[in-house]
Amino acid sequence: METYAFSAGYVEPGVTRDDAPFSPRAGLTFLATPDLSFYASWARSFRNEADGGLIREGVTPKPTRGEQFEVGAKAILLDGRAEATVAVFDLSKTNVVVSDPVDFNRVIQIGELTAQGVEAEVSARPLEPWTLVASYAFTKTEIEEHSNTSILGNWLAGVPRRQASLWTSWRFDAGPLDGLTVGGGVFHASKQAATTANNFFLPGYTRLDLNAAYAFGEGYEIRVNVDNVTDEKIYITGGFSQIYPQAPRTARVTFTRRW
Repeated sequence: METYAFSAGYVEPGVTRDDAPFSPRAGLTFLATPDLSFYASWARSFRNEADGGLIREGVTPKPTRGEQFEVGAKAILLDGRAEATVAVFDLSKTNVVVSDPVDFNRVIQIGELTAQGVEAEVSARPLEPWTLVASYAFTKTEIEEHSNTSILGNWLAGVPRRQASLWTSWRFDAGPLDGLTVGGGVFHASKQAATTANNFFLPGYTRLDLNAAYAFGEGYEIRVNVDNVTDEKIYITGGFSQIYPQAPRTARVTFTRRW
């Protein structure tokens, strides 16, 4: 049991509130074979929203409370050269703080927000010098309960429905290229709502990153990273009607000496 206390003296009259949340968690894992296991978990959460902004009445929001169920499986494949994880989750939250669809300088609290989805990841080393990591996530968010019926069924701002990534690298450990590692990855995100009212969506994007590293001598390494190789115009949002343009094509060179 934890107790949180805060005061907001910048509103008139000042507001003081004490909260004593109980956030239990439980989990269970079943080992079906040495290489395959299944798991299930349940948890309740609590977040004090004193830093979430002010609602229209000029006071701080109530705490956000959540409950999550998750089931999944983990497997070791290819004689130990690969690992795979898949999970399905169902999350519900009450009093979620989001941007006010009318006044962007204020926030509102949603009666109930739900999120359901699936996540999967595979990491593998098909060959000794080759590393491969792939992931996929589908997340459906929806405003289920709120006094403002115009936003019922809307997406939560800042959460794309689909995200996927593929990363790979190859390490040379013999011949004239000994010490060189080259790699790269692709990350994709579908469109996302920029506002609680869902009257503006940010487009989806695909970003390509490349990198190379060369290790030499006693602990020396030089690394080159090129992010957003195709110079895509990428915009994301933090979910409070704020839009953040991401960096264009960017190159970095790093030199490291380890003792």
